Amino acid sequence: MGYLMDKIKSFLIVAAVVVCAMILFSAYAIIVSPSRILRPLAPAVSSQASSTATIDGRQFKLHLAVNPIDQQKGLSVFDSLSQDEGMLFVFPTSSYYGFWMKDMKFPIDILWIQGDTLAGFQENALALDVKNPDNLPVYNPPEPVNEVLEINAGLAEKYGFKAGDKVFVKLAN
Repeated sequence: MGYLMDKIKSFLIVAAVVVCAMILFSAYAIIVSPSRILRPLAPAVSSQASSTATIDGRQFKLHLAVNPIDQQKGLSVFDSLSQDEGMLFVFPTSSYYGFWMKDMKFPIDILWIQGDTLAGFQENALALDVKNPDNLPVYNPPEPVNEVLEINAGLAEKYGFKAGDKVFVKLAN
């Protein structure tokens, strides 16, 4: 009887460890990547016509980059954007996310967004040294941000965007 009890105790301990590991793994996945739970996943190359961002009355149809693979590719998979399009990068937490222009085919304005506020922007970001991508500049936000919107170069100035402007993002269901 003692031998059987020892086996049952061992089984219960192993089962408890497995259950705890599963709970910890699930919690880690939620904490590390809440954007995958709270926001729809969409590949960078797909159009999310019903997802929009509006700044100072100017609306942009969005391509979404919410996972690391799409965020790394970004707009480099496009030859151009129309004047009312942009790509929104959604991050799980606020941080100083640096952007570079590797493999980009056209210049852009990079708009740094924290919550619902435009934190600042980088105008006319160019891929300056396409022969040596290790020498490309990295553009960083002025403060931690949780979203970044890339639009055609010159639009931030043309539309008069300024730090502190409210940004209204509507994501497709």
